[in-house]
Amino acid sequence: MILCPANVTTQLATPYFFYESCTTHLLCFTHHQGVFTLPFSQILDLGSSLFHRKKEDNNLGVTILEALSAQFPESSKNTLRRWLASGRIFVDGSPADVRAQVEPNQKITLGTKREPLRLGAYIVYEDSGFIVVDKPAGLLSVATEKETQQTLHNLLKRRFHRPHIVPVHRLDRETSGLILFAYSNETLSSLKEQLHKKTMRRSYEAVVQGRVEADSGTWTFPLREKQDFHVVVDPSGQSAVTHFQVVKRRKQTTILSLELETGRKHQLRVHCSHAGHPILGDERYGLKGGRMRLHAKALKLIHPKTGKEMHFKSYLRGLEG
Repeated sequence: MILCPANVTTQLATPYFFYESCTTHLLCFTHHQGVFTLPFSQILDLGSSLFHRKKEDNNLGVTILEALSAQFPESSKNTLRRWLASGRIFVDGSPADVRAQVEPNQKITLGTKREPLRLGAYIVYEDSGFIVVDKPAGLLSVATEKETQQTLHNLLKRRFHRPHIVPVHRLDRETSGLILFAYSNETLSSLKEQLHKKTMRRSYEAVVQGRVEADSGTWTFPLREKQDFHVVVDPSGQSAVTHFQVVKRRKQTTILSLELETGRKHQLRVHCSHAGHPILGDERYGLKGGRMRLHAKALKLIHPKTGKEMHFKSYLRGLEG
């Protein structure tokens, strides 16, 4: 098991440690061949108590509350339950609830508190070069001819009083999740180059209509934007590549993990629709019915100044519902 507070992830040279950088104290441990090895001697060794006791009962699993209580003895059970209720605790990358069971080879992550902005947006990460924001559905990324004020871009400019804030990429108004803004031309150029060279990875989660039979695959439908701003599949259009993987199949819908290789306008929405599985709630390319179930869940990039690989994740409760 590994326990780390944060939501920004990089990998160390050793294969057994998982480092997550954050504003709070780094706290990691890992289980390997029945022995718990800790990078910091002051961190509690769960292997000498909790899992040892469980092993005698022929059950290495513990509840999430037991694991958290052993690691954070100064925190009350009510505090730990609040962490779980607020979505700050993840097991192997998925949000955990109070009933979760944890095995020794699983990773527990304690996410940092997100700083709230207005209009339902949250700051996930910020430094002198760029900012990563978790955008809610229904909020424009940038201004349009019809709306210039109620946008995330305008909110950031007013909030930070910076003369230069530029979107590195965009999210549709109906799409929620991670979006990236640069604070300088130098940073913008570096991040745009990563997009162009496809070293920046952007992953989404969507709920689509019908059962997708293939476990994974790639859609390569070329796209063209019409004069009415509607995007269609057209052999003469721009190349567009989407990788998909089934997360879960249900009776009438499928949850997909989607990764962009290219970033055309409405690419994921049109590709899903053309494949016969429109995204739920997509009124333009599918059927009406509630919010559009498309969420930008993960972003991987190379820091323009440090050269370190950085991972950001966002989890949206209720996406499946």
